[in-house]
Amino acid sequence: MCFATFGCGFLNLPSDSYPVPPQSLPSWVIALMVILIILFITVAVKYWRSRKSKRKIKQELETFRDSVVGMRTAEALYLPLAGDNGQDTASGNLSSEVQWCWKETKRVMSQHDDASIVGDAQDCWIKYTDDANNFLENAFQQQKWPTNVSPLPGYVVDFQSMTQTKIQTGYVREVLRLVKITSVSGSSDPLGALPASVRASVTSSEVKFGVNLPEDIKNEPQMVLIPGDVIQISKQKKDSDWAFGTKLYHHDENLARLIVSGISSNNAVNSDEDDPNVFADTGWFQLEVTRVPTTEDLEALKQNVGDTDALNAPSNWNDVIDPSIVQIQKLNKTDSEYRKVEAAFDSSLACKVKIASINRVENLAMWQSFVVKRQTIVSREISQETETSDADINQKRQRLERCWLWHGTNVEVMDKILQQGFNRSFCGKNATMYGKGVYFARDTSYSAHTAYSVPDSRGYQYILACRVVVGVYCPGVKDSLTPDIRDPKTHNLYDSTVGILKNDSGNNPSIYVTYHDAQAYPEYIIKFKRLDVF
Repeated sequence: MCFATFGCGFLNLPSDSYPVPPQSLPSWVIALMVILIILFITVAVKYWRSRKSKRKIKQELETFRDSVVGMRTAEALYLPLAGDNGQDTASGNLSSEVQWCWKETKRVMSQHDDASIVGDAQDCWIKYTDDANNFLENAFQQQKWPTNVSPLPGYVVDFQSMTQTKIQTGYVREVLRLVKITSVSGSSDPLGALPASVRASVTSSEVKFGVNLPEDIKNEPQMVLIPGDVIQISKQKKDSDWAFGTKLYHHDENLARLIVSGISSNNAVNSDEDDPNVFADTGWFQLEVTRVPTTEDLEALKQNVGDTDALNAPSNWNDVIDPSIVQIQKLNKTDSEYRKVEAAFDSSLACKVKIASINRVENLAMWQSFVVKRQTIVSREISQETETSDADINQKRQRLERCWLWHGTNVEVMDKILQQGFNRSFCGKNATMYGKGVYFARDTSYSAHTAYSVPDSRGYQYILACRVVVGVYCPGVKDSLTPDIRDPKTHNLYDSTVGILKNDSGNNPSIYVTYHDAQAYPEYIIKFKRLDVF
């Protein structure tokens, strides 16, 4: 060791005490350690706050999901080409092949020839014979399914659980029903109803087709679905996979409109009907192409809705027994609520009438769809402004919403409206002057005309007092299927169209036309008789 000259790496003479005292750390090392500790604490706090915020958001989304009735998320591109095999459909001529399969045990797959195997051999699906396949499909098409059917001696198939059971041993296997679309609109291209830009980017395996629509709903509206759409179910058909719903959130509304336009064009060529009952935002669809929404699915929707308390039933409603079923509450003539509706009804009436009853409509699923649509439109308009207050929001809402507008109807259509909401397929047939949508009047004198509120067998007429989100509107165009484009860059449309009659002003038109079910909620039913026609 070279102590004499402090050599060999020593800067100072080693201590002669024992134990040797520790050397003091340089000041720069201490400063670095302090900085690192502060950074670690800062990151840890931010991480904890982030986790806490994410948990809070997740809890809010779960609460939101639980508060909205019957929500589903689309997980496939779905075209409502309803119809049976080889029959004409709303989108032209649709041909399809149905193959029933049963699941084999993997170790005995080698005993089957390639022609009897469906898809990948690793999936173990085996075709039924032609006779058994036809038997199963015919039984499946009968809407009132039996508990069990027997396609082969000694076996039974249960359509509810989609299983096959061997009677002798009780051994259960899965069964599968595969539908392959072979042609649409007289073409071998199963994607013929899609726009060219979409058709180029998808394959037929990525698209689900709405085949085998039950007979009793074939003339009712059907809905196009885009993956990520959030739908609220208002009605479900018993013993089948079909549900009626309204979109609460569009993943890609422009694409949905393009597809509907393509289906309409195909229909014009292949059918004598004026319009197919296919829509971008409402109608029947197959539940198998949807799933329960995740919290991620609901984030964008929740941002539009804001305060979830608005989704609760209004305070003047009765207790909701079943949120998917409409409740009708008759109002007492002495109630202030009755007098308020009566006064609004009489204020713009041009004839003498006798009101028989005023009923309040309580349909929670439809109310929530309306609230979401209203909040979405209000939120969109507010986001374009730099500064907003509660007063600004309320003023904006009053400008975008009308309470009430009037809609004349008949008993048969009214029942559909109360359960399924407004749709131009069954309540937009009387007029097309300002567009092919659902018409609402500013004045009851217009809706009270017998052409709109058609008298029943006893001479009673019916008008609905409706809350309507008119949003930002434009003049209507005769026979138009949608409002005009509001923003050419985004292809966003106006929310509604209007008809300006004589002595009207642009800010107070007589007629409003909507194109989305959820834009209107039928709050009251007024049943009356005109005294000047008897």
